[in-house]
Amino acid sequence: MPAFDRRVSEPIRVARVLCIFFMIYVHVNPGFAEFDIPGHGIRAFDLFRFGLVNSVGRASVALLSAISGYLAAHSLVRLGASKLMARRFRSLIVPLAIWNAAFILLTVLGDHVRPGYLETALAGPLSLWRLPTLLVSAFAAPANVPLGFLRDTFVCAAMMPLLLVLLRRHIGLFVAAVVAIFLVAQFVPLLITADLILFFAIGIWCAERGRVPMAFPVPVLWMSAGLLIVLGAVVTSLQFTQFTDPTAERAVLIKAVFSTIRFPAAVIFWSASVWLSRQASGRWLSGLEPYMFMAFCTHMILLTPLWFIWQSVFGDYYGAAYPVFFMLAPFVVFAGAVMVAESLFAVSPALFGILNGGRLLDAAVRRPGSSTASMPTA
Repeated sequence: MPAFDRRVSEPIRVARVLCIFFMIYVHVNPGFAEFDIPGHGIRAFDLFRFGLVNSVGRASVALLSAISGYLAAHSLVRLGASKLMARRFRSLIVPLAIWNAAFILLTVLGDHVRPGYLETALAGPLSLWRLPTLLVSAFAAPANVPLGFLRDTFVCAAMMPLLLVLLRRHIGLFVAAVVAIFLVAQFVPLLITADLILFFAIGIWCAERGRVPMAFPVPVLWMSAGLLIVLGAVVTSLQFTQFTDPTAERAVLIKAVFSTIRFPAAVIFWSASVWLSRQASGRWLSGLEPYMFMAFCTHMILLTPLWFIWQSVFGDYYGAAYPVFFMLAPFVVFAGAVMVAESLFAVSPALFGILNGGRLLDAAVRRPGSSTASMPTA
């Protein structure tokens, strides 16, 4: 395997910030819970909101998975399989369980404020037999649904040694294994989001071949942007129809479009990250990257109580001020994550390291515009 390409360090840091920023829009309260077409019709804001969520929002996770595959492949060569999985357990599964436990506690408190909230938020009762799933996503999405990505990344990393062996033997064996995993995951809970293995595999291939595209042809960028917009509009239209006339066939089609849209989204996000990494604004964004894991793990915990307060003052989803809440949500999460991270790190770096998956805050690294010569943590 070629050595880690230091040119990609800065774009990776920028990409993490961009992807998590737009991913947060997918989970802004109240999600789909209060969307009511029969009662309120479809407004211009609904078109904007779901269009944004269904294009750059939901699709942003694809590039994060490709980055994880790329970095994990280099870590495997450097550390070996056993040390890699030990580190991944500490950096993914431990914070997955802790932050899900914190979210469950939040739903218990919320249930005292609004009876019935717990079962709505957890998609069912809080029971002993559900704990493995709620905490570590054993058989389905966890209590804090977005954190299922951590579990999927761990599973992908566990399969990576075999995938890397197959890739080195023949590309056909590698592709066949990836497709087989993807298909199996459609029917058993091997992965919560099955198509993440496709992008994780792309990252492995890039690492093994030493080929990370730093630029795409202009026609490819235009075509990717067009597909992102068109497919986002298509899936939004399908969702609106599904709300009023749900069918199993349409649900499968929506899932297929979501899988497809992630490919052009990865191209756009990576291209934007490479370009921004060469600008002053990109260096500022890379300074936020050390806080992104905290932002990812806490964004639902930060937004949920804020939503409770917002409703009592400004009204619900159909209140006139809701678009302000929606648009500002990622900025609020980023500010909250920085404050939480800095406070925890100041009180106890050891505790912060556990909650942040072993990632500590180094002043020389987290300062906006600082050098980022070292390889980012996968």
